[in-house]
Amino acid sequence: MMGTNTRGRLFGLVHPLWDITAHVERDFLDKYQLEANNAILAAEIHKEMFEEFLSESRPSLEHGPGGATQNALKVAQWYIGEPGVVTSIGCVGDDKVGRKIVECLEDIGLNVHYMVDRERPTGVCIVLVTEGANRSLVTRLEAANRYQHEHLNKVWESVEKATIFYLSGFVLNLPGDTVLTLGKHAVEHNKTFSMNLSAPYVCTVLKDLLLNVLQYCDLVFGNSDEALALSAACGWGEISVGEVAEKIAHLPSLRSNRERTVVITQQEQPVLLYHDSVLSEFPVIPIKHEDIVDTNCAGDAFVGGFLSVWVDGGQIEGCVSRGIRAANMILRSSGCTLPEKRE
Repeated sequence: MMGTNTRGRLFGLVHPLWDITAHVERDFLDKYQLEANNAILAAEIHKEMFEEFLSESRPSLEHGPGGATQNALKVAQWYIGEPGVVTSIGCVGDDKVGRKIVECLEDIGLNVHYMVDRERPTGVCIVLVTEGANRSLVTRLEAANRYQHEHLNKVWESVEKATIFYLSGFVLNLPGDTVLTLGKHAVEHNKTFSMNLSAPYVCTVLKDLLLNVLQYCDLVFGNSDEALALSAACGWGEISVGEVAEKIAHLPSLRSNRERTVVITQQEQPVLLYHDSVLSEFPVIPIKHEDIVDTNCAGDAFVGGFLSVWVDGGQIEGCVSRGIRAANMILRSSGCTLPEKRE
């Protein structure tokens, strides 16, 4: 149960994106050299696809706020219920889409402090769902990757109020020192600094940036593909996902007063939790294949559910349990669509 002075306790640095979801056939992925289950940044070959999807000639498309961290914060705020417990910062364009994102998030109860870039449009993620509820994400960051460190000074009061910080690996290459500034603040004030590995390419292409930021983290999320990608990039050899979780927990840390907790999801396999030097497994809730609508936001929902308990000082087992329930709920809907009624 939330008490007093809870406003802004969970703070996220996000890539604010607008998701456009479409159900397509496999040959559509082949046309744009895409994989059925992957997340990439848009390249020149995808220009025509974005032009088509951003036009108004495809009324069957589903639209809504997206982006991994933004989704997780939405779910956390939805579970918490009390308005204003979650704060989100990032950068949007000076356009209709950016204003719509802010409106949608504020309707849920988030504190939204988005910098507005007047040169680039709001970032867009195209979500291509194929048979079997597989999803391929193609993101054009635009304004989302233009967040400036100077804006952080304008919202520093929100930083000081926060007790938990959450960000994804996708923001590691933001310009300036925003990520490191938040990490240092968390360490100096003994606050939770949590991060998601986010995608295999983050663990390989951005490995050095990732390992540097992980020094500040006392809570790390990821899935098995990301964990194994990081293991390969670090040269840890042929080891299990559980052993990778332990390795991540024992990477260099600036948190001398606490051990790093690592949470790894494995789709239909048990969630792995490495906490207090113990590796535990938590079975997921079974779901029939035909009941799965979209796998896109399941991992984000897991984190949101987890953090909604963590922010209230809940037990770690309760955090994982709610995360599992949140992921199961989101698997049954398109995108990060939340029911009107809470659990």
